[in-house]
Amino acid sequence: MGNKNADGKASGLFEFTSLMGSDKKILMKELPPKLKDILKPKSCNTIVQIWENFHELYTMLGESDPSDEYIQTFFEKAKHWIVLFNSLAGECEGYKKTNITPYMHVMTYHMPIFMQKHGGVKKFTGQGVEKNNDVCRRFHLQKSNKWNAAADVLKVSKRMDNLSKCERRATAYLKKNTSYWDDEIKAKRARQRLAVVSSCTNNASETNSVDIDRMTALEIKQHLNGLGITTRLRNINKLRELLENVLLEISE
Repeated sequence: MGNKNADGKASGLFEFTSLMGSDKKILMKELPPKLKDILKPKSCNTIVQIWENFHELYTMLGESDPSDEYIQTFFEKAKHWIVLFNSLAGECEGYKKTNITPYMHVMTYHMPIFMQKHGGVKKFTGQGVEKNNDVCRRFHLQKSNKWNAAADVLKVSKRMDNLSKCERRATAYLKKNTSYWDDEIKAKRARQRLAVVSSCTNNASETNSVDIDRMTALEIKQHLNGLGITTRLRNINKLRELLENVLLEISE
């Protein structure tokens, strides 16, 4: 996390912070290519491969309804990832078998069982519960009679489940006057464009006839305001120069 100075600008100093939300996905996606510039050449490729393989496993865990073949593939890749992790035991610190954490063991040998038993593990992230909680709270505060909050929450949750796969049918639109949409609308738009061009030409001809040298500072400001331009200039020569430039741009 980057620190900021008193003026709100970045100070260039950073602090460690926990990753929240999608920050983990951003880290696993963008960090491995940047490791090649800071790691030792002997172990660089292996460490980058460890990060990339873990990102792949993390993505595979999010499958909603995995098949048996998909789960078997995940299991084989997880075992290969553990073997790849231990392959650096003699070269770098922290890659021995004693560094295998319980989380790594659970991901390899327990998660495939959970995926097969429950049809994926994404449903256990708690995101759906948090979303239902927000929706139900809004429903309770805005639309319910506030008599039985628990019943309102359960009814809304069940209604959301029943309607989750439903889609609203698009309303059919029929063009009754086909001649208007084929011919008349094109002529109407052409007349509108012609009217705009002619009005711009008339305004340009009117502004070119202005005698700037005889105008006072107040008259120049009023003329500029009529053209949609405001200024704080008071010098008569600068005001005349500004008005000349504006009229020149309009005429072009």
